Amino acid sequence: MPKFLFRLIISFIPAIFLYFLSIELFPNNELKTLWFLAYCYIIFALLITPIAKIFLKFKSIKKYLYIIKFRRAIWILAWFFSLLHLMDFEENIRTYWSGSYSQEKSYSTFLFDEIFSWWGVDVIWMNFYGFWLWMIWIIITIILLIISNDLSSKIIWAKIWKNIQKLVYPLFILLVLHIYFVWWLEWLYLYPAIFLILFRLYVFIDECKYKSKKQIKTNWYKKFLCLPCWFIYDEELWDPDSWLAPWTKFEDIPENWKCPVCQVTKKDFIALDEHYNPKHTENHELDFELKAKKFLTKDVVELSFYSEKNLEILPWQFCNFVFEEKITRSYSVVKYIDNHIYFLIKLKPNWKWSEIIKKLKIWEKIKTLWPFWDFVVQNTSNKKIFIATWTWLAPIYNMIEKSWNIEKELYFWVQKKSDLFYLEELEKIPNLKINIFLSQEKVYAYNYWRINYKNLNLENNPEIYICWNPKLVEDLENNLKNIWIQKIYYEKFL
Repeated sequence: MPKFLFRLIISFIPAIFLYFLSIELFPNNELKTLWFLAYCYIIFALLITPIAKIFLKFKSIKKYLYIIKFRRAIWILAWFFSLLHLMDFEENIRTYWSGSYSQEKSYSTFLFDEIFSWWGVDVIWMNFYGFWLWMIWIIITIILLIISNDLSSKIIWAKIWKNIQKLVYPLFILLVLHIYFVWWLEWLYLYPAIFLILFRLYVFIDECKYKSKKQIKTNWYKKFLCLPCWFIYDEELWDPDSWLAPWTKFEDIPENWKCPVCQVTKKDFIALDEHYNPKHTENHELDFELKAKKFLTKDVVELSFYSEKNLEILPWQFCNFVFEEKITRSYSVVKYIDNHIYFLIKLKPNWKWSEIIKKLKIWEKIKTLWPFWDFVVQNTSNKKIFIATWTWLAPIYNMIEKSWNIEKELYFWVQKKSDLFYLEELEKIPNLKINIFLSQEKVYAYNYWRINYKNLNLENNPEIYICWNPKLVEDLENNLKNIWIQKIYYEKFL
């Protein structure tokens, strides 16, 4: 059984008890019964988030934070009962029309006269304002019901989708106003609304006090940067519109979670350094001017940019290129010489940014965003082993070049000999042993097939640095740890 269907069934159980309660409260009044069910589920849905935040304060119940996952199911049931309430209301109107006005006017004419002509007076047995507030509620509810699924979040631009989802808060205001004007058994509805408002207000004030006293320590959570779009996942702020519980650790986020802005997966996120502050835009917004473009292979290009600013570039830094239509992609610095910054970029067929890079002209300027990352060469005298493939060689080359007096080995893998590049530059680096692997071609003096932990020279317990495909990094790391190699540092790219 799909997980969401299971949550929907579990969330429906309270409706059974509420239904029998509503029969006692509103005997022989199905219209009010359905409204009572809708109202209760709306309150339930709005209580989920503050309850989850309260759970965080108690270790004994913190494990029950997964109730946040039921929020979507509860909202859908609330909308379902709301629509049933509207349908029952329409049926009552039709019955009233057929008994009193069917001979005089058509049903559509009757509705028009009743709803649009009686400004400021009762409309079909209810206060004019209460009726139209409810109509606005239903329209917004239908919109939210249609887009409250993963498919819609992929089709609709993510920022728009998130903003539309925030309509649940004005919906509650419309709900309270509707109750005020209709005034059905007022205290029965007023008490839960007052409780919800006070409860959420308490949680909000408590959070403000909690943060003002600095009880949340910075090492309790981390921030993670989405490389394609620059969205930052903050474990303190979480992502409420993606149904994540507060303070969800990044590693605990489900694998099917998507970036709320550009819809990539967790594999496109990196941990931010403590000193990186995205609010200080002057630290990472730069303009680069293209000085040279050189194709090293049929699909690998070396770009050289000039920066008017004098930069202090560390071997593990990269920058985000901001292309037209706000497309961003991250590329590591391969070397930096006299304000000239070099990048290695692998072009991929039919990829938007690859086409843009192909069309880049000399002297053309491009905007870049400049964060940091934590893939750092350790300042030790230990032997170092570097592992890379394709243009993931860029940060590795920069680190190797800065490690002059240390014994080191490079394991570099591509498919064919024609895919190789930067060999002359690598051969000039002292104390470096180069091991080339070709996976689709047998060539004399080169290793055949891919790199695995059995190919590595692991004598003297070396430090190992890997820049590779995420899955291959994980496999290699696990194999190395199984043979007691612990000094493993890596970064994952797609």
